Amino acid sequence: MYYFPEDLSFEEKEMLWKIAKKEGWDEYNVIRQSSKLFDLIIEGEADTQSLINPEQRQRYKFSAWLPLSLISAIDWTNRKIWKLSDAYGPPGYVPPQGFDWSGIRDSSEEAIWKMFEVAKEIFMKKK
Repeated sequence: MYYFPEDLSFEEKEMLWKIAKKEGWDEYNVIRQSSKLFDLIIEGEADTQSLINPEQRQRYKFSAWLPLSLISAIDWTNRKIWKLSDAYGPPGYVPPQGFDWSGIRDSSEEAIWKMFEVAKEIFMKKK
């Protein structure tokens, strides 16, 4: 079951459907945060393979911001994306512990939108 705002663009819907399929989202509601294209919050439920027992399925609830969802779905460790992250200070800095999702998630909003544009380019090439 999907609930979309009436003003969702074709490109936004297409992106949501592809991410939903990859991530196992089977029920979700989309909320527009602002008039900016792709500034969407997605809340719902998903079904995925259990990390503990791969033979079992696992249900979970989630809430996500579309730019971060796409970055995650594409591959957030991609060098073109990571070099724009700024959560650890200078853009692209890799801390001693190595790549970590918090380096993406905790980046500035400006950096996240830049990373999203790169992820979107990669996404469009995969169509």
